[in-house]
Amino acid sequence: GSLPAAASSAPLPADPLPPGYRHLHLALLRAERAWAHAGEVRSAPPPRPRAQGGHPKGRSVATARSRRAHTIGLLKRSAAFAAELSAMARLRSDPLSALECESYAAWCAANVAVERGRWDEAAAGLGRAADIL
Repeated sequence: GSLPAAASSAPLPADPLPPGYRHLHLALLRAERAWAHAGEVRSAPPPRPRAQGGHPKGRSVATARSRRAHTIGLLKRSAAFAAELSAMARLRSDPLSALECESYAAWCAANVAVERGRWDEAAAGLGRAADIL
Protein backbone atom coordinates (compact mmCIF):
# COMPACT_ATOMS: atom_id res chain seq x y z
CA GLY A 1 0.00 0.00 0.00
CA SER A 2 0.90 3.63 -0.11
CA LEU A 3 2.09 5.70 2.82
CA PRO A 4 -0.33 7.99 4.63
CA ALA A 5 -0.10 11.64 3.56
CA ALA A 6 1.48 12.68 6.88
CA ALA A 7 4.24 10.05 6.62
CA SER A 8 5.14 10.89 3.03
CA SER A 9 5.51 14.62 3.72
CA ALA A 10 7.54 14.28 6.92
CA PRO A 11 11.17 15.38 6.55
CA LEU A 12 13.83 12.71 6.78
CA PRO A 13 15.97 12.81 9.92
CA ALA A 14 19.46 14.24 9.55
CA ASP A 15 22.29 11.76 9.04
CA PRO A 16 23.99 11.35 12.46
CA LEU A 17 27.38 10.69 10.83
CA PRO A 18 29.57 13.53 9.56
CA PRO A 19 30.10 13.57 5.78
CA GLY A 20 32.78 11.08 4.76
CA TYR A 21 32.30 8.78 7.76
CA ARG A 22 29.45 6.65 6.41
CA HIS A 23 31.88 4.28 4.64
CA LEU A 24 33.65 3.69 7.96
CA HIS A 25 30.34 2.96 9.65
CA LEU A 26 29.42 0.37 7.02
CA ALA A 27 32.79 -1.39 7.31
CA LEU A 28 32.41 -1.46 11.10
CA LEU A 29 28.90 -2.92 10.82
CA ARG A 30 30.13 -5.70 8.51
CA ALA A 31 32.96 -6.58 10.91
CA GLU A 32 30.65 -6.56 13.93
CA ARG A 33 28.02 -8.70 12.19
CA ALA A 34 30.58 -11.34 11.19
CA TRP A 35 31.92 -11.37 14.77
CA ALA A 36 28.40 -11.68 16.22
CA HIS A 37 27.52 -14.48 13.79
CA ALA A 38 30.66 -16.34 14.87
CA GLY A 39 29.47 -16.06 18.47
CA GLU A 40 26.06 -17.44 17.51
CA VAL A 41 27.60 -20.40 15.71
CA ARG A 42 30.00 -21.09 18.60
CA SER A 43 27.27 -20.98 21.25
CA ALA A 44 24.61 -22.95 19.34
CA PRO A 45 23.50 -26.12 21.12
CA PRO A 46 25.06 -29.37 19.88
CA PRO A 47 23.13 -31.26 17.20
CA ARG A 48 20.56 -33.83 18.35
CA PRO A 49 20.57 -37.45 17.21
CA ARG A 50 17.73 -38.60 14.96
CA ALA A 51 16.01 -40.41 17.82
CA GLN A 52 15.66 -37.07 19.59
CA GLY A 53 14.22 -35.20 16.60
CA GLY A 54 17.43 -34.45 14.72
CA HIS A 55 18.07 -34.70 10.99
CA PRO A 56 15.62 -37.15 9.32
CA LYS A 57 18.39 -39.07 7.54
CA GLY A 58 20.34 -39.58 10.73
CA ARG A 59 23.02 -37.03 9.87
CA SER A 60 24.05 -34.59 12.51
CA VAL A 61 23.19 -31.06 11.53
CA ALA A 62 26.71 -29.84 12.22
CA THR A 63 29.65 -31.65 13.70
CA ALA A 64 31.84 -29.97 16.27
CA ARG A 65 34.64 -29.80 13.70
CA SER A 66 32.50 -28.13 11.03
CA ARG A 67 31.06 -25.66 13.56
CA ARG A 68 34.58 -24.73 14.69
CA ALA A 69 35.68 -24.28 11.07
CA HIS A 70 32.63 -22.11 10.41
CA THR A 71 33.38 -20.03 13.51
CA ILE A 72 37.00 -19.52 12.45
CA GLY A 73 35.90 -18.55 8.95
CA LEU A 74 33.50 -15.95 10.31
CA LEU A 75 36.14 -14.55 12.66
CA LYS A 76 38.59 -14.33 9.74
CA ARG A 77 35.93 -12.45 7.78
CA SER A 78 35.45 -10.10 10.72
CA ALA A 79 39.21 -9.50 10.92
CA ALA A 80 39.35 -8.80 7.18
CA PHE A 81 36.54 -6.25 7.44
CA ALA A 82 38.27 -4.67 10.45
CA ALA A 83 41.54 -4.43 8.48
CA GLU A 84 39.59 -2.79 5.65
CA LEU A 85 38.07 -0.36 8.17
CA SER A 86 41.53 0.47 9.53
CA ALA A 87 42.93 1.10 6.04
CA MET A 88 40.01 3.38 5.14
CA ALA A 89 40.32 5.25 8.43
CA ARG A 90 44.03 5.91 7.82
CA LEU A 91 43.13 7.51 4.49
CA ARG A 92 39.92 9.37 5.30
CA SER A 93 39.54 10.13 8.99
CA ASP A 94 41.16 11.99 11.84
CA PRO A 95 44.24 10.48 13.56
CA LEU A 96 42.37 9.42 16.72
CA SER A 97 39.71 7.52 14.76
CA ALA A 98 42.44 5.88 12.67
CA LEU A 99 44.18 4.66 15.86
CA GLU A 100 40.93 3.32 17.28
CA CYS A 101 40.27 1.42 14.05
CA GLU A 102 43.81 0.03 14.07
CA SER A 103 43.30 -1.18 17.65
CA TYR A 104 39.98 -2.77 16.68
CA ALA A 105 41.63 -4.56 13.73
CA ALA A 106 44.35 -5.93 16.04
CA TRP A 107 41.69 -7.14 18.48
CA CYS A 108 39.76 -8.89 15.70
CA ALA A 109 42.93 -10.59 14.45
CA ALA A 110 43.66 -11.70 18.02
CA ASN A 111 40.17 -13.27 18.21
CA VAL A 112 41.03 -15.45 15.22
CA ALA A 113 44.29 -16.48 16.86
CA VAL A 114 42.52 -17.35 20.14
CA GLU A 115 39.99 -19.55 18.32
CA ARG A 116 42.81 -21.33 16.48
CA GLY A 117 44.80 -21.86 19.69
CA ARG A 118 47.71 -19.68 18.58
CA TRP A 119 48.33 -18.17 21.99
CA ASP A 120 51.52 -16.21 21.25
CA GLU A 121 49.92 -14.58 18.22
CA ALA A 122 46.78 -13.83 20.24
CA ALA A 123 48.76 -12.28 23.11
CA ALA A 124 50.70 -10.12 20.65
CA GLY A 125 47.49 -8.91 18.97
CA LEU A 126 45.72 -8.16 22.23
CA GLY A 127 48.83 -6.41 23.54
CA ARG A 128 49.01 -4.30 20.39
CA ALA A 129 45.34 -3.38 20.72
CA ALA A 130 45.83 -2.36 24.36
CA ASP A 131 49.02 -0.40 23.58
CA ILE A 132 47.26 1.63 20.89
CA LEU A 133 44.43 2.62 23.19
